[in-house]
Amino acid sequence: MRTIVSGKIVAILRGSEIIRGSLVKRYFKCKTPGCSCQKGQSKHGPHLYISYSTEKYSRQVYVPTEYQIAVKRYISNYNKLWELIKKVSIENIELLKDKKMGKKLHIGKKNGKEYRSV
Repeated sequence: MRTIVSGKIVAILRGSEIIRGSLVKRYFKCKTPGCSCQKGQSKHGPHLYISYSTEKYSRQVYVPTEYQIAVKRYISNYNKLWELIKKVSIENIELLKDKKMGKKLHIGKKNGKEYRSV
């Protein structure tokens, strides 16, 4: 299982096709006098945006039509990667519970100091 998960993670990272965010459809009113959107009828859209957050802010970036398929794939890759990372984390927690992690991480002492290597 671990080898399969690790292989999938490497495959996703190799392509670097990853975006963390969500797709949002937005509709707008234009400023053209007499347009049906100004009369309360249908607005213009949908326009696709990617919504993402940094440490301080939430942002939205317009996704042009020609990039929408690729952006959807990048977001899907991120979600797949996140699920795989969660699986590895759960496996590591189980190894820790079973006290098998020491062998995996090569925890030991060298010159009287504890060291850890993978």
